[in-house]
Amino acid sequence: MSVSSTVKALIEVTKVFTDKDKRKALLTIIAVPSVFVIMVSSMFFYRSDDENETFILSVTKLKSDMEIENELDGDLIRCVYMLHTSTISENISEVKTFLLNYFCKEETITVIVDDKGNDDPADDETYDKKIILFLSFDEIMERVKQEPFLFTSQEVEMLQYFKPYPELQIDDNFVAPCIGVITSPFGTRIHPISGEVGLHTGIDISGKWHQPIMSITDGEIVNVNTATSGYGNYITIKHTVNNQTFYSFYAHLSSISVSVGQMVTKGQAIGLEGGNKSDNNPGTSTGHHLHFELRQNEDGDFLNPQNIFKLKG
Repeated sequence: MSVSSTVKALIEVTKVFTDKDKRKALLTIIAVPSVFVIMVSSMFFYRSDDENETFILSVTKLKSDMEIENELDGDLIRCVYMLHTSTISENISEVKTFLLNYFCKEETITVIVDDKGNDDPADDETYDKKIILFLSFDEIMERVKQEPFLFTSQEVEMLQYFKPYPELQIDDNFVAPCIGVITSPFGTRIHPISGEVGLHTGIDISGKWHQPIMSITDGEIVNVNTATSGYGNYITIKHTVNNQTFYSFYAHLSSISVSVGQMVTKGQAIGLEGGNKSDNNPGTSTGHHLHFELRQNEDGDFLNPQNIFKLKG
């Protein structure tokens, strides 16, 4: 792909980002030359609903016509189409053909019919049925490396930002601090505001704005902060499980409903999610979310929260 085509691709890719965190995430594509990053960052808030709609409607129409049961991200396919052709189609029939040719697969499933209404499998009748499915995200990433696409590693890397966020589940010994998906995991990252590389000491969980935030297990409130800080309003809870003591930390809260010294139980609401610019004391945040940490001691020695969370994605 030529430089001009790559620039055009980046412009069109920026248009489809409707989620602020995903637009911010585009800055972290280290493989893209910095001049392109600067260009993209200046276009964060530009989008074309009409062009987005063509691809989303195409996916919906094909799903209905072919009775496809799984989902496909229309924005992802729009970017693939543009990177491949350097154009954007507004013809739903044309896009449907593109989807069917390259991003669907046929599978055979065994259908079990229990005509006699009993629990004896020997009485069941079975037959094979062919169905059409959309490719999964990982299958699409492999597909675009092949003919006729032959995407470069940079282009494939760019498409990784459409990867579905993992669902947040919890180990049986704990409850989730809130309902949502992990939008920024534990570990080294490029800070979405400062642009600096450093350790992200917890995980960011995105869910419903102002939803209840819950203590992950029984414990004692040891710190409540409402002063202005990068974390905004936050709470620290001390826990002892199986004779091991550790601390959980909940930041960017819009309100707090507990006090220092209070004992809380697993699943008890301790405050409300915040971090939006309109919230009181949101802290350093690009939007509403919960920043959650696990610590070996109250002030640090950070643990990876994903060791107690199961990720389903």
